[in-house]
Amino acid sequence: MEPIITIEISPSFSLGLTIILLREIGQTEAGITYSMKLDNMPPVSVDTAEAEHIVAVARALTVHPLPDGICGLDGTTIRLAIEQGFNKAQFEWWCDLPNQWEPFRTLFAAMENLMRKAYPNYDLRLNPEDK
Repeated sequence: MEPIITIEISPSFSLGLTIILLREIGQTEAGITYSMKLDNMPPVSVDTAEAEHIVAVARALTVHPLPDGICGLDGTTIRLAIEQGFNKAQFEWWCDLPNQWEPFRTLFAAMENLMRKAYPNYDLRLNPEDK
């Protein structure tokens, strides 16, 4: 299995959260399958069409790589990694999502929707600083 999208949420004074969308290219009739992994829990199979929608959303994103800078103490650091094969793009911000990276909200919303289906017993919020 290879990671496609990884979101890490790291608050200053509490436990964080890591959610990963994984893809497996198998030799079975199923072909490509997807799963989601929450922290140290075992991966859970997810709907292929929904996972491929998230991959399509990620591919369609257009963001400026260098946002306005901010400084501060305490708060939450968010990391987003999008990868395929040996190629990887990583973004990290502190507290509020930079305006230049606003398109990431669509990706976070799609990941949160799939996460809620994969882990229905968890009440988790992924979308950074919901507006």
